[in-house]
Amino acid sequence: MKTYKYASNTDVSVVEFEKNELSKIHFALCQQPRETLSAFYKRQTIKPEVICNGGLFNMADGVTMFEYRTDDKAISTTVKYKVGMGINRATGELEYGNIDEGKFVDFISGYPPLVCNSERVLTDIAKELDYKARRTALGYNSDKIFLVAVEGRGLTFTGLTNVMLGLKCTHAINLDGGGSTKILVKGESLTSENYNRAVDNVICFYRKTTISPMEEPVKKVLYTVQVGAFKSQTNCLALVDRIKRLNDTIGAGYKNAYCKLIDGFYKCQVGAFSKKANAQKVVDDLKTKGYNGFITEK
Repeated sequence: MKTYKYASNTDVSVVEFEKNELSKIHFALCQQPRETLSAFYKRQTIKPEVICNGGLFNMADGVTMFEYRTDDKAISTTVKYKVGMGINRATGELEYGNIDEGKFVDFISGYPPLVCNSERVLTDIAKELDYKARRTALGYNSDKIFLVAVEGRGLTFTGLTNVMLGLKCTHAINLDGGGSTKILVKGESLTSENYNRAVDNVICFYRKTTISPMEEPVKKVLYTVQVGAFKSQTNCLALVDRIKRLNDTIGAGYKNAYCKLIDGFYKCQVGAFSKKANAQKVVDDLKTKGYNGFITEK
């Protein structure tokens, strides 16, 4: 599993799983009528590696909308929005399909579906929501599963579909979005802390534990703040120079900003923090100085 920002749009966060590293994906109802992802996570005896918000629901009463099935029980049904993604009862695999196929133990309607057989889905579904907004999307191909969160300036469904196709998804659907868009990784927010809406349902991703805890080396996670990514090293170094000159009133270590080549891009980064909260303080301070940064793991 890895998390990263989409190369051409830093408002887009991606969680990428190899299919063979997951032991289970579960579409789960929250404590009714609604519950935050953090509260849901704390209640779980077996903690999922990743949680995201799930399908749409009625904001007034928390009632699930469209097709929704969990633990082989239909929670909500519809005569119209029957295409989405679910967990195949026989294989345990995430699959795109129609609820009427009768093979899904868990299922969420795509509102709208985005990609089918590597092609953009042309549909009028959810056209009333087709404006730039925060989004959550789920997609996959033969080897990988992708969880995507769009924040910041948001995306239309066309823009979101472009992202899923850019990730080489053969199938993808849109989930609930707006204030519901949220991803937790090991209980910590990958998305903005400013959004923590209580939701009706979530999607949980569980990773296989192939190594004994006694044998597994302890990996120390360090958080750094990325301020920019460039194809040109010259442009990156120019930004590094500007960051180094900032007035450092919080001990952010601006004078130690650096340029690093990662995945074909020169990235301007600051700091190495053992606590994510300290990295967030740097993000907040940079924003007051006119720079948009985000947290990434070293």
